[in-house]
Amino acid sequence: MQAHLDGQETAEQRAVLDRFRDDWVRVLYRLLDRADRVIEETRRTVRGPERLAIIEDFDREAFRIDEVLTELLGPPSEDELTPDGGQRKAKGRPTPAPAAPVEPGTTQLQLTWEAGSIIAWAGGKDAPSDSVAGVLVKPIDPSCPRIHMKYPQ
Repeated sequence: MQAHLDGQETAEQRAVLDRFRDDWVRVLYRLLDRADRVIEETRRTVRGPERLAIIEDFDREAFRIDEVLTELLGPPSEDELTPDGGQRKAKGRPTPAPAAPVEPGTTQLQLTWEAGSIIAWAGGKDAPSDSVAGVLVKPIDPSCPRIHMKYPQ
């Protein structure tokens, strides 16, 4: 599914998605809801230069998911859209399952490359974000691949 969102799917992967179209649509709605929640949480809790990069990353992801949903289901008409406390909801489309309570995840070091800069922050799925001071002392998982950089002298 992620390969499709990234425009890198194979014909075989697309055939699987097409075969399980209803499941595909349900998962896309869940991913869209997750992206929206991350954006909201980031706006509430993250300060500093990484805030905009995180919001832009997830906003781009939400836009790509919305494009795929429109490709699969067609655009919703104005009369289909129903205000529901900010929730996306349209007649004839699957309603996302209510979010089940989740245990807090693990806060880990995250990196994003944007316009020639590497931006670091600490967070994770269903995990609280960390402060700048926390990011600076966050241990790096030894199993992670390393990037070796040489700086001009």
